Amino acid sequence: MKQAIHHVELNEKLELCFKKLDEITMKYRKYDGDYQEIVNKYPSILDMFYEEFEKECALNFKLFNEDQRDRIH
Repeated sequence: MKQAIHHVELNEKLELCFKKLDEITMKYRKYDGDYQEIVNKYPSILDMFYEEFEKECALNFKLFNEDQRDRIH
């Protein structure tokens, strides 16, 4: 290393990092609030979405419902 970073420069970079973290935090809080609002308004829609999503994921691993045991064997 030919040149060490100056303390002023280091503090400026640190301040930029904290600003970026604040932006991320605010975006996450907004996302979380929006998501909770959707879930509270439309619980049955999301239940159906996740039920279908779980079924699709299970099929990728060749997992089936118990009621299909006889058909598979």
